[in-house]
Amino acid sequence: LFNNRKFYDVLFELANHGVVVNVYSIPLEGYDRKTAEIIDSDTGKSLGRHSKYSLAQDVYNEFLQHPHPNMNLFIFPHTYVRSKNMLRFSRGTLPYSLHIKHFAATLRNGEIVSGLSSSNLAVRDESKIEVAIIAKLSPIEAHATRDFYIGLRENSIPACQFNPEENYHITMRVQPPKSRTMYIAPFYFESPVDFEENLKTMVRNAQDRIIICGQHVCAYDYTIPSRYTNSRSRNRSGKSEGFLASVLSKIKAGIDVQILSQTYCDQQATHGCREPQNKDAFINFVEAARHAGCTYYVNEKIHSKFIIIDDITIITTANFTPTQFIYLPNVDIPEYNYTGIHSEVGTYFVISNKELADKMVQHYEDLLDDVSTRLMFSEGKYRY
Repeated sequence: LFNNRKFYDVLFELANHGVVVNVYSIPLEGYDRKTAEIIDSDTGKSLGRHSKYSLAQDVYNEFLQHPHPNMNLFIFPHTYVRSKNMLRFSRGTLPYSLHIKHFAATLRNGEIVSGLSSSNLAVRDESKIEVAIIAKLSPIEAHATRDFYIGLRENSIPACQFNPEENYHITMRVQPPKSRTMYIAPFYFESPVDFEENLKTMVRNAQDRIIICGQHVCAYDYTIPSRYTNSRSRNRSGKSEGFLASVLSKIKAGIDVQILSQTYCDQQATHGCREPQNKDAFINFVEAARHAGCTYYVNEKIHSKFIIIDDITIITTANFTPTQFIYLPNVDIPEYNYTGIHSEVGTYFVISNKELADKMVQHYEDLLDDVSTRLMFSEGKYRY
């Protein structure tokens, strides 16, 4: 989302100093129209009631009405859906796949500094607990990042040329070699599947600890609409055990497994927690986690998305639900007049560094001490 005028002003100032700034976001239709009072962070004064849509409209109009030679807004219009029975989406007819929150900056010496955040960086978003990381990229990571933005550009339309009535199709790319900085996108065939396979590999090698922190956590024993796969698809069975099955299996090996999420429900109720949209998937995983002996916490402010496996830290823009790990090349749903590719757009950094992992564990423990954090169960016993 890109509706923060102060953020725009900072980028505009960079453009004035000769920096080429390219912004990728979604069509205006995808912004929520619910209003709320907005407070100026500097003065504390009310700016009136606004929606994400109205604020984005103001920023988008700046691009269109006052064009800058060094500053561009590109619209990535890809939508994704895998079932005619999907739950009602709050923003637009179909969900837009651009879920990534990321930047890449090329320095004068040619090096690339890159960063990701769990935050949408959007005004009128509810304030939540977030995570962000910035790193100088190695050559192979820089290559993956450049290629991702080339793919993003190939599949985006300059805002001044965007027509919401037109149909747009994905231009595919060969996914770059595996590195510690990876991207998932509809233009990389089965890149979401690769993400989950990489997680499974790291989980299987765990020797000491696994900590998962995410807004939503339920990528377990899920269904894949096999009719939307093709001959190249690796999983055409219609089922996936999900990487969380690998996580739970490590408990039997004596690995400490802890989970902290924003949403929660079990067979009894939500117990005052934020209710996930896909309740059945959450109930299925929560019950399996409880029986396996997992420790599970909930904090309604959590929006961070990270995993700690021994001394490895994975920080990502993606949630840990089936949606982030499913790639379907041939979706055809007449009820929505939709044909296309099901895939989210996201990224993840994998950092093998004990010092960082220990700092992230301390951060996680600080979250457990937050007054809003609740222990739901531990060693199979409910603790409401």
